[in-house]
Amino acid sequence: MLGTWRNDLRVGVPEIDGDHRRICDALDALSELINGCAQPTEFFEKLHELADSMAEHFSREEQMMHDIGYNGADSHLKNHYEALRILSTMVFSCEKHSKLVSGETLMLIKVWTMEHIHNYDQPLADAIISVNINSVFSVSNDRVVRPRQYYA
Repeated sequence: MLGTWRNDLRVGVPEIDGDHRRICDALDALSELINGCAQPTEFFEKLHELADSMAEHFSREEQMMHDIGYNGADSHLKNHYEALRILSTMVFSCEKHSKLVSGETLMLIKVWTMEHIHNYDQPLADAIISVNINSVFSVSNDRVVRPRQYYA
């Protein structure tokens, strides 16, 4: 199976790239479970991991948007809220009916993720990189490196 993560999904902010990789890994694990006829409990566990990873990622991005006074925050936040609403509805429905999502549904989530990265997260990353607030961000080779204590 072709993995979801690709180098062209890198946005240049290590925290965001790491989150994206974890989300893509969770999507790949769900695909493998669907294709391997997994038990619902194992599938639900991975689905919850995906939902948790996305919620943590969105929270981190939203804090970054706030930190830099990002102009595109409103539409970006609306996209996050809509994704979480759909994902939480899907998790609830799957568990209520003890059914896995279809491969087609999972593909839609993957497509949404790729589009979100390119259309929302890349512009955010570009804004983070361009701000270069010395006390919070340091930019080197078009990558943002945050001090560890920033998220402590």
